[in-house]
Amino acid sequence: MSRPERKRKVATKYDSLHPDEERMIAEALRASMRGPESASIDEAGDVAVSPSPRPAKRQKTLASKSKTPAAKKQKKTKKASSKSASAASSGKKGSATAKTASKASSAGSDDAVASSSAKAAETSASKASKTSKASKTSKTSKTSKASKASKKSRETKAKSPRRPQMKKKMVRKRPASGLLPVVEMTRRETFSAAHRLHTYKMNKAENAALYGKCNGLHGHGHNYVLKVTLRGPVSPKTGMLYNLTDLKEVIKTSILDVLDHKHLDKDVAFFKKRVSTTENVAVFCWHQLTTALGNDAFLLAKVFVGETEKNGFTFFGDYMAEPRLGDMSEGSDSGSGSDSF
Repeated sequence: MSRPERKRKVATKYDSLHPDEERMIAEALRASMRGPESASIDEAGDVAVSPSPRPAKRQKTLASKSKTPAAKKQKKTKKASSKSASAASSGKKGSATAKTASKASSAGSDDAVASSSAKAAETSASKASKTSKASKTSKTSKTSKASKASKKSRETKAKSPRRPQMKKKMVRKRPASGLLPVVEMTRRETFSAAHRLHTYKMNKAENAALYGKCNGLHGHGHNYVLKVTLRGPVSPKTGMLYNLTDLKEVIKTSILDVLDHKHLDKDVAFFKKRVSTTENVAVFCWHQLTTALGNDAFLLAKVFVGETEKNGFTFFGDYMAEPRLGDMSEGSDSGSGSDSF
């Protein structure tokens, strides 16, 4: 029954009560509404308030909380007596347990030794791993530093200009006994001559287009430079390759007296059959020298003829299978056949 219904019932039952009674009933109702106490009305009309029964669990908790210090001391004494009794009962088993304890302690000591050795091994392994890592890191750092240094050196080499390398001196071995040294000697001379570049194998228009100003009707002149080179062994008796005075006389009689201050196309029979180019002048000088040197013609190495400061031609005495000079001499308007040198 809810509290409002209970209040309603009490009010309907005691409507004609004394004011004191009403006050008591109201107090009982208030107490019943509080909860921890229950109110009842006896036959005389008095209100009796009795404490309401509490749950068992709550009573136990309250009893445990409401223990006095004396009760706590009694519990402690009981526990101590029980422990002494158990110790007395276990006295007989003490020897056996002592033996087992000693065995256990010995086993424990062995385990402790084993565990300590394992720990020492672990520490040594960890130290070894640390040292190996440190060595690896040091090696990598060294290699990285070396690579950086090499890169820097390459960059500096690339930036810095290279020094010119000194040429190594050629060291030749001394010749065997009985061999003579081979040298070259050159004599330089000059002469002046006139000529006209014209070939009878082409008409006037073709000659003019090919030779240009050099094909003029009256010709033109040059101050030629002649260089004659001899090559051979040095005589152990005289210390010379060839006598220079003799070479000078050979050049004068065979070349200078024939060509100097002459018109090559009109005064020299060799050029009546050939075009008086400087190439052919060099060939002419070569053959004049070979005939003049006689037995020493094998010493003639080369002949150089220069018509200007910029143009010059050298003949070494070599011929091709089909020489151009023979082709030029055949069919010339002079009617003469090809010359043999």
